[in-house]
Amino acid sequence: MKAALDIKAADLQRLGVSKPYSHQLLAGGKSPSLALALKLERELGIPVSSWPLPAKRAANDDNSHDEAA
Repeated sequence: MKAALDIKAADLQRLGVSKPYSHQLLAGGKSPSLALALKLERELGIPVSSWPLPAKRAANDDNSHDEAA
């Protein structure tokens, strides 16, 4: 099986991932959605578990402070 580090941006782009997003994924700045991770596993043989987990948002980072009171 391949690892996420074994693929190139062009591999992701062939599956419909945009060029900027493919570079962010490969640089570790973004994590794929579950749907995309499953597609990459199916199409490229990259296990879902090889991608880093998405960062959790802080409990107080819900944008509710932007709403009018």
